[in-house]
Amino acid sequence: MKRCKGITLLEVVFAIALIVFLVSAVMAVYIVSLQGWDNLGHRNDIREKLHFAVERMVRDVREAKAISVTSNALMLTLNESGSDNNYIYYLHNSSDSCPMTYSQATYDLRRTTFTSGSLPATLNCARFTYGSGEIIAKGLTPPTGNTSITKTGNYAALKLEGIEGNDKLTIRGEVRARNV
Repeated sequence: MKRCKGITLLEVVFAIALIVFLVSAVMAVYIVSLQGWDNLGHRNDIREKLHFAVERMVRDVREAKAISVTSNALMLTLNESGSDNNYIYYLHNSSDSCPMTYSQATYDLRRTTFTSGSLPATLNCARFTYGSGEIIAKGLTPPTGNTSITKTGNYAALKLEGIEGNDKLTIRGEVRARNV
């Protein structure tokens, strides 16, 4: 009797099972890689916005003629084109009002002008419009978390924590006002 050369049903099932196993393993590695890439992207987004915010604040503090920090708001006087202008960096959430209670999950860091005169020792909400000004960074944690702005002598210590999804990142900076 002549034997037919061919593939048995058992060999076909084994080959299909092997292919399914290999494809499943490759897909699992691919999915984990995509998740890692996505997490890395979130962290880079947070890092980028925090670096921008800290660099902007550091630049202003270095050039400031006067600085004051109260209630986690940075107030400074800059000499621009021969005239003194007052600015305030503060945390804003549309669900809060001034004075801030910092009871929300995230805040925007804003920079706006406030009325002229000497820098106040306490935050005076009548001197600026809460919610106005340029948004410097979004998604910051409140001062009850890791975000804080403090001052010791001519030094301002900036600590900003950003959050996006489940990712958090903290950036710190310390700067001395040169013109104070």
